[in-house]
Amino acid sequence: MSTFADDIARSHAIPAFPKILSEILFVADDPGRSISDLEPLVSQELALSTRLIHLANSGYYGGKGTKSVHEAIARLGGSTVKSLSTAILLLDTLSSLPKLNRNLLKQCWTTALTATEVSKMLTRKKNPSLTAPLLWALIAGPIGRVLLAAHYGERYDQIAKLPILPSRKKEEASFSTHHLEVGKCIAIRWSFPKESLDIIDELIENKQTDATKVFALTEALAQWIAISRHKELPPSDKFLEQFKDTTHSIGIEEKELIEQTPRFCQFACFAASLTS
Repeated sequence: MSTFADDIARSHAIPAFPKILSEILFVADDPGRSISDLEPLVSQELALSTRLIHLANSGYYGGKGTKSVHEAIARLGGSTVKSLSTAILLLDTLSSLPKLNRNLLKQCWTTALTATEVSKMLTRKKNPSLTAPLLWALIAGPIGRVLLAAHYGERYDQIAKLPILPSRKKEEASFSTHHLEVGKCIAIRWSFPKESLDIIDELIENKQTDATKVFALTEALAQWIAISRHKELPPSDKFLEQFKDTTHSIGIEEKELIEQTPRFCQFACFAASLTS
C-alpha cells in the first residue's frame, strides 16, 4: 500500500468508529433480534433518524406518510436501515474536516448512498454473499476521496470537474496515491470486515473477480446516476460496454437494471437533498 496514503490518513485527526453504528450493526446482524430493536438506537442520532424518515417519505420507498422512526424502519426494512446508517454515519464522521469543498462532499455522499442501493440489486440474485462486504468496500472509496480532498484542498478541487469525480488514475498522477488506498487505511483503522479489505486489495491490484466487476459497475452506475440528477447526461460508450459485459458475467438481466435506473435517479435526488 502507498506510504503516501498512510501519511495522509495519519495526518488527520480521524474520529473513532461511531459507537452507535457498532450497536446498530450488532442488532441488525443478530437473528434473535427484531427490526423494532433498531428504533431506540436510531432515535439516539437525530441527524440519522431525520434522514431515514425523509428517505422513507420519498417516492423511491413508497411515498409520503411516514412521521416516526418506527414507521421509517418498518418501511425501509432492516437491511436498508443497516446500509444507509453505515454510509450516513461514517460520511458524517468526516464532514467536519477542514479545507473540504462542500459540493465535492455532497457529490461523494450522493454517489455513496446511491451505490449502496445499486449494489444490493446487483448481488441479491446471484451473489448474495457479496452484498455485505461490497457495501463496506463501496463506502471506503468515498471516505478516501473525502480525506484526499480535505488534505490537498484546492489542489484536489482543480482535478475534480464536478459533478464528475476524478478517477483513480488522475488522482495518482497528481498525488502519488488514490482514494481507494487512502480509504483502505481508514478501513483498517475502523476494523472493516476482512472480506471487504480483500475486495479493496483486489481493486488496487486491478484483479478481475466477481466482486471487483460488481464494484466497478456499481461505482460507475452510481456516479452516472448522481451526475444525471444535475442534467441529462448519456452514459459513455466505455460505460455501456462495461455495463453489458458485467451484467452478463454476474447473471443480471440488463433490461431489469435499465428499468430500475429511473428509480435510482429518484433516490439520488433525495440522497443529495440530505446534505442541504
